[in-house]
Amino acid sequence: MTNCQMEGAWWRAQVITFYKETNEVEIRYVDYGGYDRVKIDSLRQIRSDFVTLPFQGAEVLLDNIAPLPGEDRFSAEATSALEEMTRGAALLAQVSNYDNNTGLPLVQLWNMVGDEVILVNRSLAERGLGVWVDGF
Repeated sequence: MTNCQMEGAWWRAQVITFYKETNEVEIRYVDYGGYDRVKIDSLRQIRSDFVTLPFQGAEVLLDNIAPLPGEDRFSAEATSALEEMTRGAALLAQVSNYDNNTGLPLVQLWNMVGDEVILVNRSLAERGLGVWVDGF
């Protein structure tokens, strides 16, 4: 467990991978969510009393949406659209299943836009940023 500075604030992070050739690490923000690759000298030792606090973020996968055919991950455009639809919004995440490979929760993510409730998962597919996959 470590601290990493992001946008002028310090965030708790967990080191996932060390890249010796570039002196960088891949980290997971345990309270904020998300991953990043940063120089190792940008990390600071965390106070021991912060290590005992439970993580505030939960890693989940969106259900019923897959990357476009022939792709193994979502595009930067899809990621930006997801961030645009969710940043700063009060969302509802409904666990619909669990991923067989990772054990992570699969969620339906709902957002209120004006007077309309939208399913973020389906909106990504409707925008052509992913493929809708019917559940079992």
